[in-house]
Amino acid sequence: MQVICEEVIGQELFDDEPESTRKHLMTYDTNNPQTAYIVYSFLYYLGMSAPNVLRRLVRDDYLEIVFDVVYKKSDQRCHHIAVKLLYELCKIDDLSLSDLTYITVDLVSFVLSLIEKLSGDYYEVYNYNLIRLLLIYNEQFRKKNIRTSVIKNSILIAIESRIFNLKTFTENLLFMFNRAGKPEIYNSDINKTYLQQDDQYTQILISRFLAEIFSNPRTCMLFYTNDLAIIVDVIVRELQIVDQHEDELQLAYLQIFPSLFAFTPLLPRSNNSSPGSNISLSLPISSKSLDFRTYSPVANFEHQKQRECEILLDSIRKNLSVIGARETVRKAAEKALEAFNANK
Repeated sequence: MQVICEEVIGQELFDDEPESTRKHLMTYDTNNPQTAYIVYSFLYYLGMSAPNVLRRLVRDDYLEIVFDVVYKKSDQRCHHIAVKLLYELCKIDDLSLSDLTYITVDLVSFVLSLIEKLSGDYYEVYNYNLIRLLLIYNEQFRKKNIRTSVIKNSILIAIESRIFNLKTFTENLLFMFNRAGKPEIYNSDINKTYLQQDDQYTQILISRFLAEIFSNPRTCMLFYTNDLAIIVDVIVRELQIVDQHEDELQLAYLQIFPSLFAFTPLLPRSNNSSPGSNISLSLPISSKSLDFRTYSPVANFEHQKQRECEILLDSIRKNLSVIGARETVRKAAEKALEAFNANK
């Protein structure tokens, strides 16, 4: 389908390309899954070559139609391309409060349930794109609430309601986070430059999502302690190789640390004053099918990782000062180190 779409889109069928193509595609009845698959495929690839097409789709209230398709899932092939199209529509611009009302708790719960059902290699790419859709949903809510809370985040509410039934979601999210620099795992049909840019954006989305998850007392226990250690390793690794001018990515990584150290059982504590301190997690990966609330953290984390983490954070903070990173990034590194020292 990609080859067909790109060949047709490359032909000058209308005088006003690609806007006329968009208008023509929107005239088709998409109630039939086969027709819908063709229309959404053309809109998706057209939007990749001409981003203004995506902006016009949002302004012309096409979001509601695609949201409805994602929620109903009548055909897997059609649903997958609709998910990819919806991701791009949500990414291209800030959604209005009215648009965000389409992202209901029921819709998010449906997507989370689908992710859990679609485990296995056959559904891998499909699964990653569903997760990216939830990440861009979360980003839209985050931006709306950045100064003051104006709308409830349906993503966090849905996750809270099923926090002990998200094994596939957390495993795949962690896999995506750990595979920075390999965007082909979720999208191999777009040009390389776009893939690289989108991979970095995906890492920013995951980082911001994690920061929100860990700062919320009702969702901070989503990951096993073993997973938390992996998250720290990924952040430290990426901070050491990320381009010094990528302030947004550096900041996103660093902003995970304060809530990760303060509100999760990653660092052993001698008191019960911090949120979540009465909840313990199991660490062995083989025990993931069990209720992790009944197990204790692995004691040797503080011996194996604590000192290493402290040294690396201090090194990152000093290196940021040396390279003259922006003040916001430098402050984020200092805040991360302070949180570590306060909670170790």
